[in-house]
Amino acid sequence: MRLRTDKTRYCYTGKTVLAMVFQLLRNAAKKWRILGGAKLLAEVVLAIKFVDGIQQEDAPLPDAVHNI
Repeated sequence: MRLRTDKTRYCYTGKTVLAMVFQLLRNAAKKWRILGGAKLLAEVVLAIKFVDGIQQEDAPLPDAVHNI
């Protein structure tokens, strides 16, 4: 068992690992989808609320929150 472990431990260099990861990501990217609402992404980052894809108006806070 030790011989097999030593043989396989150092079989890859940094360049070969990078090449394999690149190939894996490139093949995976073929199956990725484009975001449907990419134009609304900036508004989502700004914490604007959406319900069923429609932007909601800011609701006033309850009085209990203002009295704190």
